[in-house]
Amino acid sequence: MAGILRYARGAGALTAATTAIRLAVGATYVAQAFLLADVLVTILRGDGVADQAGRFGWIIGLVVARAALLFAAEETRARTAGATKIAIRERAFAKVAELGPVHLAGDRAGDVTATLVDSVEALEGYFSRYIPALVAGIGTPLSAVVALTVTDGWLGLVVLAFALAAVTGPQLWLGVIGDRSDERMTATIALGSAVLDTMQGMATLKVFGASRRRRDELDVLGQRLIATWVREMAVALIAGAIFTASIVGGMAAVAWAAGSRLADGGLAVHAAFLALVLSAEALRPIAVLAESFHTTYDAAGAARRLDALFALEAPAPDVRPGSTPAAPRGTTPPGPSPALAAAPAVAFEDVTFTYPGARTPSLRNVSLRIAPGERVAIVGASGAGKSTLASLLVRFADPDRPRPDPQAAATQTPEPQMPEPRASTPGTAGPARAGRVCIGDVDIRTLPVDQVRSQVAMVSQRTHLFNGTVRENLLLTRPDASEADLGRAAAAAGAHAFVSELPAGYDTVIGEAGGRLSGGQRQRLAIARALLADAPILILDEATANVDAATEAAIHTALEALAAGRTTLVIAHRLSTVRDVDRIIVMADGRIVEEGDHTALLAARGAYHRLVTAQETAA
Repeated sequence: MAGILRYARGAGALTAATTAIRLAVGATYVAQAFLLADVLVTILRGDGVADQAGRFGWIIGLVVARAALLFAAEETRARTAGATKIAIRERAFAKVAELGPVHLAGDRAGDVTATLVDSVEALEGYFSRYIPALVAGIGTPLSAVVALTVTDGWLGLVVLAFALAAVTGPQLWLGVIGDRSDERMTATIALGSAVLDTMQGMATLKVFGASRRRRDELDVLGQRLIATWVREMAVALIAGAIFTASIVGGMAAVAWAAGSRLADGGLAVHAAFLALVLSAEALRPIAVLAESFHTTYDAAGAARRLDALFALEAPAPDVRPGSTPAAPRGTTPPGPSPALAAAPAVAFEDVTFTYPGARTPSLRNVSLRIAPGERVAIVGASGAGKSTLASLLVRFADPDRPRPDPQAAATQTPEPQMPEPRASTPGTAGPARAGRVCIGDVDIRTLPVDQVRSQVAMVSQRTHLFNGTVRENLLLTRPDASEADLGRAAAAAGAHAFVSELPAGYDTVIGEAGGRLSGGQRQRLAIARALLADAPILILDEATANVDAATEAAIHTALEALAAGRTTLVIAHRLSTVRDVDRIIVMADGRIVEEGDHTALLAARGAYHRLVTAQETAA
């Protein structure tokens, strides 16, 4: 339970309020039991119904009060549920945002969604239903036992024994149920992820005639889910049987004991009636507890999944504005977060980076400096490390602490403007120093992530547009932009004309991932969004990779306007798009192997010449 209770932050007061109301409801039942016992005894003595008007009035008052309390309990329960979900989801989404795309690239969308949605729902039920029911299921029987003990100690012990059996008995099965609940949840997540994959890849399945095979795979996952659910229910029904047996058995045992002692003259009539009525009311909250018992093992599994999420180490820990961040190992501790220049240079200094779970680095001791306003293209084969540079520049991750690399000096082409090498001299015993990425000569690890990303705009080959309007997608980068700013950015990107022809113009809903637009239209909106950001650094990551030649030419014109006056990093596979940049960097196996302009690199007949020749031959 301790592992679950730490997620109560944000809803603790509401949970306590719901619990207090549930206890008050139990108190009305106990008070009602005393009144009913008095009514039955007086009627048995021969008093008329009219003589019970006072008692009936009190009973009616208790019923009305209980109705009001139950309404308040449900209202508070709903507020508790909402507060719990908001508090946990805010933490979970913040953690996912902190981990970023580099860390989450290998996770299935359905797995992450299940953690953020299903796990939170499970915890919501625990705090809004189970905790109040548990406290009421203990407190109300105890008050009834005290009342019965005053009247007759043996009857009080009978009720106490069955109440304890009802509360503690199912707990003995909690471990087994929890394990089987985890199996069921794992199967649920697997099926949900597969269904999501299927929906996203429906066109591919149809084209390749794989729909039937996919259906069979989903059927196997569905059968596995059913099997795990049956296994879970087989044990959960045992816990349910314990609840039922304890409640029914307790009432039957009290009735038998009270009847036997009443027949022997060892128990007064009032005490017998009180025992019969009070035992039923004492065990009533335990029936409510039984209805919410399943939330205990669901919540335990949910807490473990969330614990695993929160335990993940962020690849780029954030820095609070104005704070003094911890220095990476091998570096000098920095001061408070500094301001950046209006048109900053960009530098990668001895950067090595390895993706989580990978055995080999994607970047190896890379050093590169881009002057303010310079346009630099990064080219190379797939997997050379081009896009990884972009990920590090926007702090999706931070560089590794590299080890000395004896081959780096032989394969890394020196550059006159580079700073002094920051790694240990090959062959020496000194420790390697941490590589760094700088904007305006400032290590971006010393800056808040939001400040770093406000300096960078990106247009990538996988443009993502959200299921909203054109306006909402453009304003994502600058919510306070005026209508005039919006129009200028769209016009400069070549998007205003086609947006104006949409049914509702800028207020047209474009569908999930911009599915109602063509690839070229989506790319133009991405360029408009980058223009609206007006950041001094621009990353173009294969920005024209998925469009036809005519569209590429139009987008290229828009990109030229976007790059004007900005420090620009162009990541390209089509080498024809980078011939006019200021400098071309050629990468292979995570290292820089060549650099220069298009003409010089062709004349050198090295790696760049081979890439150009291969593309021209393929064309």
